[in-house]
Amino acid sequence: RKIKRLVGIALTLCMILSTVPCTSLAVETPEERNDLKGFCGAEGGNLAWEIDPEEGTLTISGNGKMADFEANEKEEISTAPWFAYAKDPPNRKDRDLEKIIVEEGVTSVSNYAFAYCDDVKEIVLADTVTQIGNSAFASTDLQDTMYIPPNVVSIGDAAFADCNYLDEVFFYGDAPAFVGADLFKGNYVEICCVAGTKGWMDSAAFNEQNRRWNGYKLIVSGSCG
Repeated sequence: RKIKRLVGIALTLCMILSTVPCTSLAVETPEERNDLKGFCGAEGGNLAWEIDPEEGTLTISGNGKMADFEANEKEEISTAPWFAYAKDPPNRKDRDLEKIIVEEGVTSVSNYAFAYCDDVKEIVLADTVTQIGNSAFASTDLQDTMYIPPNVVSIGDAAFADCNYLDEVFFYGDAPAFVGADLFKGNYVEICCVAGTKGWMDSAAFNEQNRRWNGYKLIVSGSCG
């Protein structure tokens, strides 16, 4: 009887344990991980962000303005929701964040949006972008050439500060109506513009004393005014 009773208890325990999910062994797929996607639109905007850990790519999609973020410049950290991943991917198999794509429909790159994302080497901006915020790309590893879409009319302070591997910024449109201070602080770049575009010879925009285009050399592709 004792043996039968023990066997019965053992069987009952097995049945109970079989109904309990073994969460410690569960493996989340990239689609299930909360640290890989979210929302980043300003009030009235409808923007989402998502990281592909296999490609090391961040994509911003939707319509409207991006929410502004804050930063501790001394410690080089920001409140952007993808910043933690960019600094230290949580899984060993994840690739470093190296490329950012801002898709059609997004109208701004906000303050400190991608600042201090050390490993970012390429940022692609859609033609719908009209504003670039303060320190938006500061201290990234942007390589060689950065292309600015034709509808950008405003670039904030120190937007490209300390981008030490950036050699050239190519503007497809007219010179932005507003450019903040120390745009290229800490590095020296060539500014390239397309023939037929305007505003590039405006002394107000290129006056070294007001430091708005800190550290630049203007390269004209054809003839622009």
